[in-house]
Amino acid sequence: MKILTTALAAALFACAAHIQGADILTTAKPAVDKGDLAFVEKASQAGMFEVRSSELAIKRGVGSAEQAFARQMIADHTKANAELAAVAGKKGIVIASDLDKKHQEMLDALGTATDKDFGKEYLAAQLKGHKQAVDLFTDESKDGKDVDLRGFAAETLPTLEAHLLHVKKIADSN
Repeated sequence: MKILTTALAAALFACAAHIQGADILTTAKPAVDKGDLAFVEKASQAGMFEVRSSELAIKRGVGSAEQAFARQMIADHTKANAELAAVAGKKGIVIASDLDKKHQEMLDALGTATDKDFGKEYLAAQLKGHKQAVDLFTDESKDGKDVDLRGFAAETLPTLEAHLLHVKKIADSN
């Protein structure tokens, strides 16, 4: 009888532990989809590149239209980067503070452009970057699994589309 009582007590303890564990599992933060994680990484890298390349443009002294555009990029992308970091942080996602190899190489190449070619190179980088960003944010706003990241993408997309139109206009006038 003592063995049966001990076995019954052990079984009840195991059931209680299992039930308690189930509560922990249901209250834990859900994992973020791989596609959403990829969006966060790509968006944060693109945003950092926009800011740093625009800071370089101001330092290098491009024309007045490019200077105004660069200042706008710094303001808008700094804001968007902070918003993305806040949304990602709620999900337990840490955003890199440095450019990845690809974006750092692009920034380095831009930095070595001659004064004569810098403005054209800067606009080309902005044009390419904003085309990619519009595609990235369009996809996330439609297909993202995480409601907060999908909402961030949808909210930010009109600004990116406006940037793309603006950079096209500047590039066409040069």
